[in-house]
Amino acid sequence: PAALRGKDGKQLVLLQSSKGLTAHDPLTGEQKWKYDAGCNIIPSPTTIGSRIYLAANGLTALDSEEGATTANIAWDSNKLGPGNASPVIADGKVFALRGAVLTAGDEKTGDELWQVRLKGNFWATPVVAGGHVYCVNQEGQCFVIKPGDEKAEVVSTMELGDAFLGSPAVAGNAMYLRSDKFLYKIVP
Repeated sequence: PAALRGKDGKQLVLLQSSKGLTAHDPLTGEQKWKYDAGCNIIPSPTTIGSRIYLAANGLTALDSEEGATTANIAWDSNKLGPGNASPVIADGKVFALRGAVLTAGDEKTGDELWQVRLKGNFWATPVVAGGHVYCVNQEGQCFVIKPGDEKAEVVSTMELGDAFLGSPAVAGNAMYLRSDKFLYKIVP
């Protein structure tokens, strides 16, 4: 599930299934609206303001209006469809990791900006911190990508030597990674 703050300031809980996306009042469970579409049920939707980025038909950006019975499509893009990782929004870009390819698109239009090929198998959702995108694979490698407007560059690859399925978390000046065996804290 994901949380969404409507334009009226009220919270909604988003639940996705293979049949679509529903928005619910978190206190009563009442369904407020639904969006019928075949959704990928592994990645979670991502929300920024009243916009929802949903793994459906590739990646679909939805705008939620108070009192509506569904969400309105702002754009959809087959090129930005994520695999197992949830989409990430930062600095006017949407980042989607499918297989070993990280793709960036324009947050407002869904137009593809660039792709960069990585190595390995990915389950973890990327994180953005300090102007870089961090992607951790199952084989224990962390790729540090410098995103530009027209291209991206892998500036570093860290060999962590452990299997990672969980998504990294950033707090303060540190990144936390959970492997199958340990919790790592990485600081600059």
